Amino acid sequence: MTKWLRLLVAGVLLAAGASLAANRPVFAANPLSSICASYPESSTCKSSTVTTDANGVAVNPLTGPNGTLFKISTIIATVTGIAAVFIIIISGVKYMTSGGDAQKVAAAKSTLIGAIIGLLIIMSAQTIILFVVGRL
Repeated sequence: MTKWLRLLVAGVLLAAGASLAANRPVFAANPLSSICASYPESSTCKSSTVTTDANGVAVNPLTGPNGTLFKISTIIATVTGIAAVFIIIISGVKYMTSGGDAQKVAAAKSTLIGAIIGLLIIMSAQTIILFVVGRL
């Protein structure tokens, strides 16, 4: 068991180190820029313009700070986080009402551990999504 744990930790550290070492910025090209330069009055070019905030900085409505991806990920994380907290409460009630039965205690502990792991995954995923969307 210790050997597998060491391999897992080494793999995670290796993957983290490799991802940090190969961190290079990537910029997307606007495929409409050359077309819109020739036909700026077309409806496609008018609808594809990026809005600006109060400071004049371009804000993408899909990936910006209040963009669609941010809103959807926040809603999903909130709903699943609330569900995980309810599952933690339910498993706590099951643990308290188990009456010392070993199977019920084990089932309640298993549910509690699963809910806590799920909550950690939700928080990690939300952090990663916010980091990535913030870089777009």
